[in-house]
Amino acid sequence: MCIRVTALICRNLYNVTTVVQVMLGIIARQENLRYMADQSQVAILRKGTKAWTLWAYEHPHTRRDLSGAQLAYTQLSGVRLYRENHSHANLSRAMLGNANLSGAHLSGADLSYADLSRADLWRAYVDGTNLYRADLSDPNLRGSVLLGTTFTEATLTGCNVYGISAWNLNL
Repeated sequence: MCIRVTALICRNLYNVTTVVQVMLGIIARQENLRYMADQSQVAILRKGTKAWTLWAYEHPHTRRDLSGAQLAYTQLSGVRLYRENHSHANLSRAMLGNANLSGAHLSGADLSYADLSRADLWRAYVDGTNLYRADLSDPNLRGSVLLGTTFTEATLTGCNVYGISAWNLNL
């Protein structure tokens, strides 16, 4: 009985391993694809915080995708971009003071020189993100995941860091 159960477990583990390998292959191929934001959403966001807030209110069930968006130098103070995909977006020198980025996915995003003062990054996923010389004065980073993120020469004062997970940071 024990040998049959062991063989069954091994067969199932082999199947699980095969599925995981296939999924990792799919993920690796997807990583090589270009990130493409919904350009109509990017156009609305470039109009500013008020236009975005109105659009988001009128379209509550629309999936927001800003991955790979080119939003450098954009004035977005106080904007609500929570739980949205901003992976590989260019937000360098963007004005994001008081912005709500809680739960946002910022993997590979460029936020160099960005103003993130008093921004809410609660439970944000920040992986491989460039925050070189960014202003992180008084942000809420509670529960955020920070992996391989560059904070070189960034202003990090008054940060609420309770419960963060941080690995391989460049400070």
